[in-house]
Amino acid sequence: RVATFGFRGEALPSIAAVSRMSLETREAGEDAGTSLRVVGGRITGVEDFPRQPGTTVEIRNLFFNAPARQKFLKSSAAETRAISEAVTTLALANPSVSFSLTSGNRSLLDLQGVKNLTTRVGDLWGPEVSETLLGISRGVERISLKGLVQRPDAAGPGYRRAYLFVNGRPFRDPALLRAADRGYRTTIAPKQRPWLFLYFQVEDESLDVNVHPAKLEVRFRNRGLVEALLEEAVRTGLAGAESSATLDAQLRPRPLEVREPRRA
Repeated sequence: RVATFGFRGEALPSIAAVSRMSLETREAGEDAGTSLRVVGGRITGVEDFPRQPGTTVEIRNLFFNAPARQKFLKSSAAETRAISEAVTTLALANPSVSFSLTSGNRSLLDLQGVKNLTTRVGDLWGPEVSETLLGISRGVERISLKGLVQRPDAAGPGYRRAYLFVNGRPFRDPALLRAADRGYRTTIAPKQRPWLFLYFQVEDESLDVNVHPAKLEVRFRNRGLVEALLEEAVRTGLAGAESSATLDAQLRPRPLEVREPRRA
């Protein structure tokens, strides 16, 4: 029944140990916030600080005191791509939250909070992508699924975007992607790879998120039921008229609202 998204609270101290970190925070209802500065794991200053409620963490000079670790960082371009993908995943998990990402003087992402997933996908990859997506929704035995799947005529070969979330948590599961692909059977060629944005809600006791320290893997108590639910949801979603290509400008997927995840 663990509802938090973290593991053992080790991430922030571990990052602080190998960087120059500043943290500013203020709880709602407190008269003042707190500013904390850490250099290489050593606290160099703590003081009251005026700010709005919330928390800001800034990390600079990562691995400045661990050159052996720093050598294993990839190129700036590769690391920037990894950061962009991480922020994109967070933005898809939380459509109502605004996100911005800059690299040097370049703005890589500038997303305003929105009310539905379709709009968020359009803000990330353009309306030419979001307009090819269909909403799916299905539930069984206290497991529910909502999401967006690509129209068969819009699916292409090669790399695709496929995002899985359960109770607001992103995770990876190739077997579930294969289940979704089975829902496309007879509608696309074997090597076509449609984009998928899938959001599961299950009860905590039916889910184990402590499979791996990175928490990118989860274990369902009834995996067969989850896979069958997904396959049927995709097949049903593709059965409607909207799954066919059309020149009718009024035929557009309805915006899909995604329930906000619980916060501990």
